Amino acid sequence: TQHNGMDMRAPTGTALYSPVSGTIVEAKSDIAVNSGWGNGNYVRINADNGTQVVMIHLESLLSSISQGRRVNAGQMIGTSNNTGSSDDPHLHISVYKNQTSKAFSNSIDPKIAFGGQNCSAP
Repeated sequence: TQHNGMDMRAPTGTALYSPVSGTIVEAKSDIAVNSGWGNGNYVRINADNGTQVVMIHLESLLSSISQGRRVNAGQMIGTSNNTGSSDDPHLHISVYKNQTSKAFSNSIDPKIAFGGQNCSAP
């Protein structure tokens, strides 16, 4: 299977911060959080620059992180874990060129998109 994104080790409970400013379009728990399938807890952000950022396998989201809310780059959004289809605690992050297509061909390497910025530290 194709893996469109980057996995970064993050011990359970590590604070995670938004790498972009934008609007949250989805913030929820996948129905398969602890079943070994699906995304687990995740957040999808439509960034001000036109890209979309998806952060997956979170332990929890802060109560202020919900659909329709605005986030700023560097704002804490939640903590890491290994919910969903995941073997070890980590953050999976995907970046898409636009806010409508989730096709593999529309993905951007997060290291390039963020210029090496680390999403697990402000």
